Amino acid sequence: MKNILFRADGSKKIGMGHLNRASIICRKLLSNKINATLLMKNDVDGKSFLKRKGIKIQTLPDFNTIDDEVEFLSNYIVKTKPGIFFLDVLNQIDYSCLLKICNNNHVVSVVIMDGSERMKDLNANIILNGNPNQLEYNYDSFSARCLTGANYFIMDQDYSLIENTKPNGEIKNILVTLGGSDHNNLLFKVLKAIDNICKNVVIYVITTKASGYMDELYSMIDSMENFTNIYVDVDSLSKYWHKCDLAVTAGGNTLFERISTRTPGATICQLERQMEISDCFMKLGVNYNVGLGTKLTPDVIENSLKIFFNDIKSHKQQYLKAKNVIKGDGLLRLMDELHKTSMFLNQ
Repeated sequence: MKNILFRADGSKKIGMGHLNRASIICRKLLSNKINATLLMKNDVDGKSFLKRKGIKIQTLPDFNTIDDEVEFLSNYIVKTKPGIFFLDVLNQIDYSCLLKICNNNHVVSVVIMDGSERMKDLNANIILNGNPNQLEYNYDSFSARCLTGANYFIMDQDYSLIENTKPNGEIKNILVTLGGSDHNNLLFKVLKAIDNICKNVVIYVITTKASGYMDELYSMIDSMENFTNIYVDVDSLSKYWHKCDLAVTAGGNTLFERISTRTPGATICQLERQMEISDCFMKLGVNYNVGLGTKLTPDVIENSLKIFFNDIKSHKQQYLKAKNVIKGDGLLRLMDELHKTSMFLNQ
């Protein structure tokens, strides 16, 4: 049985989306009795995020340059000869030589990307990009097999079976999550806005210790008018969506997960690249994008959320359109493609 190698990072600055996808894929491989190792930089928040994920982590040495890292990984791959090498980082183009090493050593390479712009043909066997904007491009000429569009976005396998109840005009429960690290500490502004807008609702907050502000958060919760539950470092959000009538998320992984469950919601983005995705989903009728959180005043957040909370027609529209946009089976689609590319699951 061959080992699988995964290279990904996460931190307060870049978020935990890469590590979250890595953990989902690694756990799927482990369930098929395949050894999976995740290589990551030595980041305390990233390791804290992965602590309960149950996957094998190997911390990389500190490198002076990206070339030093590529050389290290190249030697590692030649020595260990994994069946598949996954790459889920921000600067994939810097690893092009490493992917060529994979090809030369008969290692199947999979690159996972997020960008909205047209991709470059890397030295990979498979390129996966779940960004909905990618459907604008044709990659038939690429040597890599390109899996593009929101239906390929990686999320827990459970999402293909989850479906929230149809909106009935009542808002009793609201789920709020601003990402695994909440880069810009936006959760406090959002909770204050919701507490000002709503009366007699239950707010479900999902966050992680990697956010770095748990003491401040608990203190704020004590002062809020609406009853608020906090869930910290959960294995998956899949079992929480049915608790809520609406959700407010960032524009990363949780946005895709929310849409797949048919839960109406709004986004407050952490990063510019999230804006392109959130706006695209808004055009598709399955999201209400408030904007880039770092550029929004508390009043704008409150007024925008108030408009969305009162727009029952929009809630019903999002519910009706959601499953046509994201079915939630991206993990299974990737596994099927890997079966076609490599017989590793049968070895």
